[in-house]
Amino acid sequence: MKFRKEFAFLLFLLLPLAASAIVNPSEFKGDITVSLEKNSLNAGETLNASITALNMEAIPIAEGVFIIELVKGGESYYPTQFSNADNIFLEQKIEGVNLRPLESRTFNFSYKLPSDLAQGSYRLDAYFRTERSPIVGITHILMNPKSAQFAVKNSSASAQFPQASVVRTKTVFNDAENIQTLVGEEPEGLGPVGPPVKPGAEISGKVFVQNVSSAELKDLEVSARLCEWDDSLCTKWLSEASATISSIKAGSEASVDLSLKAPEKPNAYAIRLEVKKDGKLLSLYRNRAVVIGAGARIRKLVSKRVELEKGKEAGFSLLISPSADHYLNPEFKDFSLRLSVQDLNSGQTLYSKTEEVPLLDFQINFIEKNYSFIPSGNVLKYKVCASLEKQSSVIDSYCTVYDSENFSESKSQELETSWERKQSNALLELKFCAIPEGKSVKANYQLLSNDLQEFVAGEDFEGTGCVEKKIQVDAKKEFKLAVTDYITGIQKTYDIGLQEVKVPGAEETGSIDVISGISPDALLLAIAIVLTAVIALVVVTALKLVQKRGRRK
Repeated sequence: MKFRKEFAFLLFLLLPLAASAIVNPSEFKGDITVSLEKNSLNAGETLNASITALNMEAIPIAEGVFIIELVKGGESYYPTQFSNADNIFLEQKIEGVNLRPLESRTFNFSYKLPSDLAQGSYRLDAYFRTERSPIVGITHILMNPKSAQFAVKNSSASAQFPQASVVRTKTVFNDAENIQTLVGEEPEGLGPVGPPVKPGAEISGKVFVQNVSSAELKDLEVSARLCEWDDSLCTKWLSEASATISSIKAGSEASVDLSLKAPEKPNAYAIRLEVKKDGKLLSLYRNRAVVIGAGARIRKLVSKRVELEKGKEAGFSLLISPSADHYLNPEFKDFSLRLSVQDLNSGQTLYSKTEEVPLLDFQINFIEKNYSFIPSGNVLKYKVCASLEKQSSVIDSYCTVYDSENFSESKSQELETSWERKQSNALLELKFCAIPEGKSVKANYQLLSNDLQEFVAGEDFEGTGCVEKKIQVDAKKEFKLAVTDYITGIQKTYDIGLQEVKVPGAEETGSIDVISGISPDALLLAIAIVLTAVIALVVVTALKLVQKRGRRK
């Protein structure tokens, strides 16, 4: 990791919370890479992939999930409702992705391709998220996955799986009653955009399906299911509908009407669309609906440590936002939020706090709350829960479990930073030591001016035990030092002040007098040097003024 000097002062300010400066605050900052064992396969072979997840935060990520989709098509297209080029025919999950700060881990994915898979271009799309917070891509609107393309060979003319596809450019879901929004009429319910819907209203849908094979298709099962926010992680369907298409001729389209019921609770809801033949998925797509009205949602809930240690501060963060009703932007007033931490081994509640929130609206947008307490003992498995309540009704609730056994082995060490200014404050010597002694050191330091406007020095460094750095600096200035330990993910900042300059022969007193111990000759020499410097400065300034006046003429 190399830093450009002109951006160093920004990095100094943003390193602890870099994600909030680059992505939506409800997201974790992270990344994934997707690698395929082979980029060309025969139908019936096994597709093997490795997916590496990187946590770029200084806090852990608990209960992460990969959503993996296999797609017939080339490059991904977004917004998806404007193209029929892609067709999802498989979706699987890899759960239990737990990462310590700045940690990366690799997971394997395998899938035996159907023997009747049509020859052509395909893609593996991978998304990474927790239940409430996206990390890479957003599955429920099919946006920005990390992808890897591969080709499939099949010489059989009868191999045409998947034979059917949802026609994305025509499939719609809408509230039957037109709703006037703040910006005009409601949008068409095309794709996973989410038009406004009244609580409890009927959501009318028309799903178009195309037969992309060379033979007639019979008895296709078409279903629509509604789930809060994200269907890929859904645990409870709130409304369901299905219908059968008895026949579609080769190369033709057919449609079915499906009706869902909107929940009473204002929020965004994913509509999962599936086309199956004899129980086998041929096509997966998504639509969306936004139930209008005031409300609030928990968008992010984190613990700042995997293990809670006796006598050390345990910190937690909660982020909430208004309801998804961006069409009418309603205010949500006078509700309470509660956060609690429970030891799952003992069942004991370690911490609980309730706060009143007077207002949450789209101007405020996000409210972040931070909590902390000092545990009386070590806690290795615990649950953090948050809820939003109004008039004895639970508006939203969410929990995250942190289990030390599900994370990699704890890197229990610290990086100790010390310094000394020498050569009359002109040389800064930095020393970085791993505690316990002898451990590996891998870190970065950034030295900036005290006002954070000037980059002085900075680089990545590593070693064993202790690493030392020497930097020539302005002897008259104080500095800020930011040190990021890549092993623990912890960043600390330090104020580098001026050190007292001890002059040979000076008496050791409480406050040093740098003149009292100087001989008359040395004092006269010092005065002469100062006067010379002043005269030189005056001369240079005068010359600049003369040059400036000359240019004006």
